[in-house]
Amino acid sequence: MTPSHPPTGMAAYNHCPIPNHQRPPALPPPDKTWPIHGPYRGLFTDITNLVATEDQVPAVLCAQAALAIGALALQNQVAVERPNDGSSVPVSALIVGIAASGERKSQIIRRFMQPLMSYLAAQEDREAWARYQKERAHWEKTHKRLNNELARAYAHQLIEEGDADSEVLNDE
Repeated sequence: MTPSHPPTGMAAYNHCPIPNHQRPPALPPPDKTWPIHGPYRGLFTDITNLVATEDQVPAVLCAQAALAIGALALQNQVAVERPNDGSSVPVSALIVGIAASGERKSQIIRRFMQPLMSYLAAQEDREAWARYQKERAHWEKTHKRLNNELARAYAHQLIEEGDADSEVLNDE
């Protein structure tokens, strides 16, 4: 008799003692409503339902896009402490959207990404403006210093030429 090893992966799912008709579905149906809790549940639901209605896509597709973009936006703002070692790591989410071709997955992701991309572009513009101002201040300081050095050099040249002229006059 050989020892039996417990099945893993899909084999474990297929060998599950629960009959197929009693197993929970691997993916929820597209019309499934999701309970949302917390202070922003109304806003979240309103936004995802509005986008779903305007773009004629399942609300669950909008919800997954909103959650994915939200996790991306918060990743450098929120840290989660690991229970096993106490170290902190950025919050993140791995969200996979499964839908048939043509169900506007990319359109919805772009729609939810647009405000984040606009914010990042504005941040980049502010940083570029700050760099420009710093570089311009450095340029103006350098320009002023070089003009002063040029003026001193010109003054020394005039003085030297003046001394040469006075020697010529003294020789006559």
